Amino acid sequence: MLKQELTSSAYSLTDRIRLFHGTVTPTILYGSSCWTMTKELERRLRACQRRMLRLIIGARRRITTGTNLEPWVDFIKRTTREAEERLDRLKIEDWVTAQRRRKWNFARRVATQERSWWSSNAAKWNPAITSSRTSRPPGRPKQR
Repeated sequence: MLKQELTSSAYSLTDRIRLFHGTVTPTILYGSSCWTMTKELERRLRACQRRMLRLIIGARRRITTGTNLEPWVDFIKRTTREAEERLDRLKIEDWVTAQRRRKWNFARRVATQERSWWSSNAAKWNPAITSSRTSRPPGRPKQR
């Protein structure tokens, strides 16, 4: 929805990155909060953020000799480095680090909550202790 503002050079790059961090980042992290983060998901999340930042920066491939463009790999490395340096200067953390921090904060809150809260009860629930009246017997249900 904000692609026009995020990619427009009419706004300063710092403002565009802050807008990105204030709107896109919370949306992505809210959606990823229920994922079990694997190495592959972390890689995809980083790649998605880097790709969006390269689009926001609006860097173009350089012309090396004559009409030859710089190699694609060099272009990706250069623009990714630019994007990450800009994030560091603005003290904005990458999505994987932010997602881990949010999960640990949630775990800390659940661990220190009163016993009566539903999230605390759900985290500490042990199905082996549950009485036989409230749980169904193991095995296939009997046919009627």
